[in-house]
Amino acid sequence: AKASYEKTIELVDKAEQYLVKNGATLKEHIVESNISLLELAQIRKQISLKKGHATISTLNESSLAMSFSNSNIEKIATQGPLTPDHVIRTKRIPLLLGTNIEADLNSYIEEYTKYFDNNKTNETLLNPTPNFAILCGEGSLSFGKNVKEANIIKDINEHTFEAILKAEKLGGYKALSSSKIFEVEYWSLEQAKLKKSTSSLEFSGQVAVVASGVLGIGLDIAKMLHARGAVVVILDINPEIETIFNKADAIGITCDLTSSEDIQKAIEITVKKFGGIDIIVGNVEILKPSDISDIQSDENWQESINVNLTAHQKLLKYTTPFLKLGINPSINMIAYKNFDAPAKGSDGQTQLAKVATLEHGEFDIPVNTITIFDTSNILANQKENNTNNILKINSQGISELVCTMASDTFTKTTDLML
Repeated sequence: AKASYEKTIELVDKAEQYLVKNGATLKEHIVESNISLLELAQIRKQISLKKGHATISTLNESSLAMSFSNSNIEKIATQGPLTPDHVIRTKRIPLLLGTNIEADLNSYIEEYTKYFDNNKTNETLLNPTPNFAILCGEGSLSFGKNVKEANIIKDINEHTFEAILKAEKLGGYKALSSSKIFEVEYWSLEQAKLKKSTSSLEFSGQVAVVASGVLGIGLDIAKMLHARGAVVVILDINPEIETIFNKADAIGITCDLTSSEDIQKAIEITVKKFGGIDIIVGNVEILKPSDISDIQSDENWQESINVNLTAHQKLLKYTTPFLKLGINPSINMIAYKNFDAPAKGSDGQTQLAKVATLEHGEFDIPVNTITIFDTSNILANQKENNTNNILKINSQGISELVCTMASDTFTKTTDLML
């Protein structure tokens, strides 16, 4: 085994030296993609509709992806995969996206169907929608039913881009014929997998933004949405959020939700990583003293209004364009009435939800609100003789309710106040 390993290293070193000697090296391409975030969301929407389910779309704007997308992609991207087995993940060729998303996508599906018809014997047609796309001059996208699948395709693409670009410097890249690739893609063992019933989690492929969620009810909501298949992006002013949620499909972003700049940056990260936004959970609150004298304190008053009301307005303002392109989109508000002092934000938040209901209705985006009158009773529901929480509802119960409101069950229910 050791001798075999050493021989492999020796041969790889010789190959690398040959590439350098013959000029098959690549310059770093440091320009970032200029594609708009809304265009990314539109692409994901179209792909999801064609695939028949919510889909994760991951932008690759690496040096290799940018170099490849700025090359003669009509020639080098349409020959076939680097190795035949990649076709199971990537399909034979990518979608080449120009300025007309719908037309390019329909053309791809038509061509894939022809490819199938020309090579089939008794196979079952796979979904003809592409699994990745080259954005002309702007990098690439990988599509998956979840983040893991999209990232696998992204990794395959990185290796493929490098190999093809270097091959072009050595005389040109040549893939196997389409008929040979078809044999691998429609191998009988792969076809057998199609006949097995497959189930997915409730929110698979959907992207949920939870604000905020470093502790308490927001934390439990984020965890439950993730457990049910959603990609979750949790925004919180506490930097610990990035440690609490640091998985590929569950990320925390340090974000001051009263800052337009912070919210827009968080949206940019979300859309580039996952393709869009489907579910909003507005859970922003600040706990201030309940003395009536707060009305006389400009600082306390303004801070409470900024966090408990304006933060929700900003969140809706900047996410709504993406919700309009979401898959089964929904807005789910959590309003807290922990205090007796008037106008602390929660009443304004429920009114904001009513206005949002009217504005979002034509786009089939339901807006529903859960009002919590005493957080302490929710988080400590086991307290004996707790007359304010008769049903002993805890944060898990609130999370269940949020998940129900974000599900297919509530697609035609809006302006609900619970």
